Amino acid sequence: MPVMSSRSVSTTAGDASKADISAAIAALRSKDGEIVETYVLLTTAMLDVGTRPAELLQSIADHELLPPIELDVDVMRQALPSAQATRVGKLLECYQEFRASCMSAAEALSDGNAVPRELVRRLSQNVLSLMRVIELMKDSLWERYAHTDQLTGLLDRNALEYLLPAELSRAERLAQPLCLAIIDIDNFKQINDRHGHDAGDHILTEVADRLMRSVRAHDHLFRIGGDEILLLLPNTHEEDASFLLDRARAVVAQQPFPVPGGRFLSLTISVGFSRHQAAHPGERTRRAADKALYEVKASGRNAIRYRAANAAIDDLSPVQPR
Repeated sequence: MPVMSSRSVSTTAGDASKADISAAIAALRSKDGEIVETYVLLTTAMLDVGTRPAELLQSIADHELLPPIELDVDVMRQALPSAQATRVGKLLECYQEFRASCMSAAEALSDGNAVPRELVRRLSQNVLSLMRVIELMKDSLWERYAHTDQLTGLLDRNALEYLLPAELSRAERLAQPLCLAIIDIDNFKQINDRHGHDAGDHILTEVADRLMRSVRAHDHLFRIGGDEILLLLPNTHEEDASFLLDRARAVVAQQPFPVPGGRFLSLTISVGFSRHQAAHPGERTRRAADKALYEVKASGRNAIRYRAANAAIDDLSPVQPR
């Protein structure tokens, strides 16, 4: 069984550089084989008491497998484009969650106990999320995360032109669901008109930050123009997408936004989304999501709405300007 180096990778504000961060990222990106093998062996041990290898359990307990990896968040944000920094942060979060689940499972097995069902489920979710994010850190995709919107730090249109076809192709190849959402800040034009463009820019940045903190590690957020944001939700069914999007909507609405002059504004977002259908082009999915967003705007805002991408083509005529 291959064993990862027990030496932890870390950076601090005093000595970190872009090279340090690159080394830490490379360490995580190279662990996919060991992570899968650790998960398989640990899962086998949970299912069959007779296959509980003491070496494996001790290696997990001693941090030889899955050693700690720490990066100073502030230094990382200074050294990397914002979308890359966000992706690394999500990767570290997934790694730490997987590592914690493995250690909890190993402790239970070492004590001769059964692993709780909830922990088994969480471990499975952890490894899937972690492997998905590691895949996104491969060179061709990783470079696309340098294409970010300068104001919000979200991915920009250049990244969308590459990542959208890649995710559509992946969803069709693996027969996995993929949802696409379009998000719009309600009454944003009035905010600019009443409070000025500086306030509008500040609000855009704050909304983007709240959205980035509410999505999952393998989701993609793009600023596609003005206050309009596109969100890709890979391997996500409609029901799960609805839950995730409503959670994001609530996160934006739950606290007022500060604007210059010491004032606070309460804001909401409207969301339209659709699920990609392999029989139809990706642009159809986007048009369906846009149509759903228009319907939300027309019916009162501050809500989410789904529209199927396989609706009749005549029903998906271009929407009116918002």
